[in-house]
Amino acid sequence: AILCYEKFIRPLKEFEKQKYYAEGYEIVRLLGNGEEFLPAKTSRLYYYMDNQTLEKKVVVSKKAKQLASLILDQSYLIFGQLHPILAHLYPILDQFHPIMKFATLPYTKITAGLLPKVLRAQYGFSWSPLEEVALESFASVTRRVLPLLPEPIRFVPHYRKAKRLIETEENTYEEQFEHTNLS
Repeated sequence: AILCYEKFIRPLKEFEKQKYYAEGYEIVRLLGNGEEFLPAKTSRLYYYMDNQTLEKKVVVSKKAKQLASLILDQSYLIFGQLHPILAHLYPILDQFHPIMKFATLPYTKITAGLLPKVLRAQYGFSWSPLEEVALESFASVTRRVLPLLPEPIRFVPHYRKAKRLIETEENTYEEQFEHTNLS
């Protein structure tokens, strides 16, 4: 998540990375793992992950390859996400699958480009210097254009809803606090 955010949104300050990581680390701890599973600081995480990959403690299994092909084949999801009412038409839309698979190729390539080289090779994803330049160019344009987009386009509906709920809770808390102080 940090890698994606920094590549497509903006670089994070070290304290922001640590805060995000600490929140995730707490979940790992609550699930019964801790320091022996993941380092407690982001500065050590990158070393840990590189080491796990290079020592082949993290490898891509046959099952992982199968799951990746399902996850990366977003062509079926496009119709459902953009037009939920069309979900019952999948049998008809299935004839367009090759076209949609081509249309989702950038998604697949971006995902492959974000993987460490070792894991990318294990998944069997091709990657060339030209694709690296394309990914970096796309990321650069995204960082410049994204802040200019209106909220309904820039943010997914779930984020906008969560943001409204948080703002409502904050306003309610402030109103309660002001009422208490005025009494």
